Amino acid sequence: MKKVLLLSEQRLKEDSLVNNNVDSMYIFPAIQTAQEIGLQPILGTKLYNKLLAVVENGGEDKYFFLIDNYVIPYLEMKVMADI
Repeated sequence: MKKVLLLSEQRLKEDSLVNNNVDSMYIFPAIQTAQEIGLQPILGTKLYNKLLAVVENGGEDKYFFLIDNYVIPYLEMKVMADI
């Protein structure tokens, strides 16, 4: 099963204190954990799954607004804390 990430490694490195020297083998699991354990309980499973589907298949602008303005900043901070 393909894992969909709401935050890309590249965007994390561009927008946060995580730099290019941090290996992908640490970043991918941290993003995945931040999504599943941190974000999903906050959003609820139904909205969380909808956001994953929107990222994977495209979708409505209102969901991308939510992702860009609220989900990604949360994930960036959570991943930095976890790493």
